[in-house]
Amino acid sequence: MNIAVDMQPLLTDSKKRGMGIYVRGLLEEIFKQDTQNKYYLLNLYGQWEYEPDSLPKNVFYTPLYMGKDNCLLVKKHYNLDAYEEKHKELIGAVYRRFIRKNKIDVFIIPAPFDVYSCYEKEWFDETTTVMVVHDLIPLIFKDQYLAKKGTLKWYMGILQCVRSSDLLLANSMDTKNSFVECAGVEAGRVEVIYAGVPKEYMKKYDRTAMDELKSAYGICGDFLFMPGADDPRKNVERTIRAYAKLPDGYKETYQLVITGGMQKHFLYEMDQIVKELSLGRRVVFTGYVTTEKMAMLYNLTSLMVFPSQYEGFGLPVMEAFACGAPVVTSNCGSLKEVAEGAALLVDPFDTDDIARGIKEALDNYPLEAFAPLVKERLCAFTWENVVKRALAAIRALPAHRVVPVKHRIAVFTSFKLGDKAAEQRNIENIKSLLRYCDVDVYTQSADGSIPAAPLGDFYAKAGAYDEYLYQISDDESCLFMLDIMEQYKGVIDLNDDSYHQMIYRGLLGNEVNWSDYGRYLQYEVIDADGFIKSAKKDPDLLKEGAAKINLCRFLADRAKKMIVHSERAREILLSKNIGYVIKTLEGSLNGDRRYYDAVFEQDGATITEGTLVDLYFSLKEQGCNTKTEFKKLAETMGYLLREDGTDH
Repeated sequence: MNIAVDMQPLLTDSKKRGMGIYVRGLLEEIFKQDTQNKYYLLNLYGQWEYEPDSLPKNVFYTPLYMGKDNCLLVKKHYNLDAYEEKHKELIGAVYRRFIRKNKIDVFIIPAPFDVYSCYEKEWFDETTTVMVVHDLIPLIFKDQYLAKKGTLKWYMGILQCVRSSDLLLANSMDTKNSFVECAGVEAGRVEVIYAGVPKEYMKKYDRTAMDELKSAYGICGDFLFMPGADDPRKNVERTIRAYAKLPDGYKETYQLVITGGMQKHFLYEMDQIVKELSLGRRVVFTGYVTTEKMAMLYNLTSLMVFPSQYEGFGLPVMEAFACGAPVVTSNCGSLKEVAEGAALLVDPFDTDDIARGIKEALDNYPLEAFAPLVKERLCAFTWENVVKRALAAIRALPAHRVVPVKHRIAVFTSFKLGDKAAEQRNIENIKSLLRYCDVDVYTQSADGSIPAAPLGDFYAKAGAYDEYLYQISDDESCLFMLDIMEQYKGVIDLNDDSYHQMIYRGLLGNEVNWSDYGRYLQYEVIDADGFIKSAKKDPDLLKEGAAKINLCRFLADRAKKMIVHSERAREILLSKNIGYVIKTLEGSLNGDRRYYDAVFEQDGATITEGTLVDLYFSLKEQGCNTKTEFKKLAETMGYLLREDGTDH
């Protein structure tokens, strides 16, 4: 199999947190165990600590350029910039192209809810998706994490994509139950693989180095250790208050050492609580510490205290077990699942109960009774076992079968064209569409061979269509389409290379409608009003103008994409700097898929002019040299800017 892995959590800020540590351990062990399948690592996010040359031979590394300092993905504000509509089309095209180019059978997304995540289920239609899920904390604590509308919209969008995944790999039974009960995922699509202990926690450390670490942090003797963070569910405040409730003799003997990166305002609040409780230097905040230093603190502590309100797995418990530290942790969720029978359990919402558990553990509680179960858990929760479960679940997946999506399309056409060849081509192309999608044809001139709906029916069903197609010719019978396409942009199939006659005859043939004529003329003539004034005086000038001014730009303004049937028509559009996607379909299509593919862009490789413009200005806003940066993007991802095999 060809298996893709999105490397995001190894490259963003998550690499320092539990999620990144989990993904690193998972992938390192996968590469050890699986030498048969090919792995394709996708990096859209920045520098990776590994050198590609150090990877196994069956692992291929693909970094894709996303702008200077990764500016197309990095967010100034949580979940806003990276998930803006203007960038989503570009990112989706990158994923689709990567999947097709490497013939990906399975796509692993190891942290779908990482802060930079941007996924749409449609991007993965042609592969099997496997997502590693770590928790549903934001959904369970919705008022705390999803109070802002933008955050809620982003999270629920990712959750919708997760729900559509072929397989979820959960880090605990509690996480599996959360996705089944709270997110409506079928239990049969969730496999519990658990987690392993990082190798750093299995090492023995030099005593001198550990004593120097204590001194550096102002730890004077024995201490209680809490791996914390400024997330309220980590329970830092309640742990401090529980510590304060201990008898004075315990506080004099044991300091409370709390690690974890914390924002200034949170650290200030905790300092105020420490002062309020007269704890002075008995509470130590170390800030962020490296994995190695964390392991040393576990080895040095008299007791690890971790009364978190909720965890997806509870890696600190297993880290403490690996380092031989006794543990007090929560009696709920995954922490109970991992620690029950091997640690003292407390109610994380009850300060008195946390204090009780700490005191019991320090009061010569027979912690040795926990030893057999601690050993059992350490043997069960290894990366080797995690990966065996994961690979078995992936191998059991059925081969991916692309289920064709039957699109619904509204086609606007005319069956009374002066050009009978164009009229017949339109009919043939509609018949070819009928083979692949549901088609409603709207016209003012019915043809017996193609069923057509009354034009008035369209507006009642307008929102139900996946696409709108306008087969337009330089004939006044097509004039009715202009108002519709102004409201409903779609694909415009151009049968001619000039549309002045349609406007000229349609608007000026019977009644003089100069204002509407001027509205279309202004797209191509700088002084449209001046031209009309002269034309009113000299009708021959109007006829000459109609022959020279082909009026295509006003159609481009109403188009998502344009289809033409000759290179001449294509060259005329390009000469006018019309940047919309232009597909050329020459000759008879004989009812094959080419027309359908041109309408629905089945190659998934092109993005619209609007996205390119947004992309350009996004680069400019980030202070980039836009010409250079845009060229780099074209070089790195030229397939996104391709038009009929020509890079632009």
